[in-house]
Amino acid sequence: MVAPLFDPVRARTLKRARRLCEPVVRELPLRGEAEVLRREPAAVSRDLWRSAAAGVVAVAIARMPAVSADLCKVLRAPGGASRGKQFALSVEPVPREPESAEGPKPERPRGTRPRKAYKEHRLPNDTLRQTMTVWDLVLPLLQPPLPLGIDDAACDLPHPLYRYQVDGIAFLRDTRSALLADEMGTGKTVMSTVALRLLFRAGKAQRALVVVPLSVIGVWDRHLAEWAPELGVTVVHGDARTRWADWRCPAHVWITTYDVLRGDLASSGKGVEPLLPQDLARSFDVVLLDEAQSIKNAESGRTRAVLQLDAKWRWALSGTPIENHLEDLQSLFQFLKPRLLPAEGLTPALAAELIAPYVKRRTKRDVMRELPPKIRQDEWLELDAQQRLAYEAAETRARDELEELGDRVTRMHVFTRIAELKRICNFAPGNASSPKLRATLEKVEEIAASGQKVLVFTQWVEDGVLRIADALRPFGVVTFDGSLGAGAREAAVRQFREDPSITAFVATVKSAGVGLTLTEASYVIHFDHWWNPAWMWQAEDRAHRRGQTQPVNVYSLWMADTIEQRVHALLQQKGMLHEEVIDGLSEGADGGKLGVDEWLAVLGVGQGGRRRGG
Repeated sequence: MVAPLFDPVRARTLKRARRLCEPVVRELPLRGEAEVLRREPAAVSRDLWRSAAAGVVAVAIARMPAVSADLCKVLRAPGGASRGKQFALSVEPVPREPESAEGPKPERPRGTRPRKAYKEHRLPNDTLRQTMTVWDLVLPLLQPPLPLGIDDAACDLPHPLYRYQVDGIAFLRDTRSALLADEMGTGKTVMSTVALRLLFRAGKAQRALVVVPLSVIGVWDRHLAEWAPELGVTVVHGDARTRWADWRCPAHVWITTYDVLRGDLASSGKGVEPLLPQDLARSFDVVLLDEAQSIKNAESGRTRAVLQLDAKWRWALSGTPIENHLEDLQSLFQFLKPRLLPAEGLTPALAAELIAPYVKRRTKRDVMRELPPKIRQDEWLELDAQQRLAYEAAETRARDELEELGDRVTRMHVFTRIAELKRICNFAPGNASSPKLRATLEKVEEIAASGQKVLVFTQWVEDGVLRIADALRPFGVVTFDGSLGAGAREAAVRQFREDPSITAFVATVKSAGVGLTLTEASYVIHFDHWWNPAWMWQAEDRAHRRGQTQPVNVYSLWMADTIEQRVHALLQQKGMLHEEVIDGLSEGADGGKLGVDEWLAVLGVGQGGRRRGG
């Protein structure tokens, strides 16, 4: 079918794009300075224009829009795709005036600043350029229709889609408030990227914001470059001055993190405009939240920041939309579909009924039957002599403190004491070795000898990642934790995946439990265990996802006759150690709500802080 000669949606988009390209002058107060930014180039002398004429003409020709005689043929951006901070089109800046010893330099009008024809951004290992023209902005609208099918070569997609992915894309495309809750590893990023592309081609969206955890910024940028090459992308990250410019760069899609969004929406002082003012924050047509369980706490700064956004299309991606209790779901739908879920009297059955039109959930068992199995094995170990002495003293002290608190005891009091006991289960104070570490060494040695790779997860950095990594150094190891910047995270993942001398990837479960694909590993070791097993399942699925060709062996290390054994029994009793708890949004999803009294019982303390008998 031939596109119409005149389309009012395309006309409106072209008019809006032209406005973006008009000269703009804005005062930017930063660190006490008043800096004038201009989009128009600074005036230059007649001699300079004459000397640079040839180069400028060449650049102008290179930037002319591509024209296709066949309206069904895909257009590409001239010279390459506009990639925002990853835009690498070779456009030369306006030549600077050659220095001369004779005569004064030509004057520049006061209040103007020399500028390049492009804006440079620097990310780790790359110098990246930003430049968008009106043709870049309207390019998606000028593309032929994108048929959604798995066998149609006209899809113009880099890889074929699976049938369940086509269904997921259609669900997002047709649902303005959508929660794609497919299990981890099913390709939610690909599905949402293609759905975004469809909205832009149909003229339903002109500006989109993707909010992600820090660890997956690079993943999203690469997916958009591969699956939606005509969309201009800007990654909002870096110092305040860079982020101020990033938010105002012409683009189709902006990618940022939850913490950057929270900080940039907040004003840094009285009378100072935030880096992302409300008019810009409310100008996005699409807001997509990846790992949307990040806003499960309704009172957190992240959640309050997200709720300030006002978009027609609101999408959320999460393999674990309910991590602990139904309040997680209420917080999420406060963004997706405000006022859908009642604040009081919400039951699992009522929640399932209300959200059904807005949720799509598929498990890997349903859609990836070719995926190898996941084999779990619990290993029970005994405390060594030093650990036993330290553990018994800490347990007695914890019980005495909780009994003294009486009715004033809170969940935080209990968790603090349990965390101290769990640390001792890893290592006795001042001791660099432990039964858990020796068991891990034995397994990694065998894994390395077979030429395989392993992921090792722990809660802690000093009493976990660092000590484990030191012991595994002879087998080749990379570490991954929340202190790493985006560039260091990318480098660590790349080294583990590509370097055959690296056997182990040692990481905290919170930093590496989402967004990564590490199918090079076919073994997973849980050195210790997070309060919520959903985080452990997510971490395991870094290896157990599409692309994995071998069974994934998961080892969980537990210490017998300790707090770990009692926590394991409580979670098993509540059904929290089974994936069925969060499979779909079923009644079992509410099983994670454990009261203070239940956690006190784990420590042998009764209700109100009274010591239990026996």
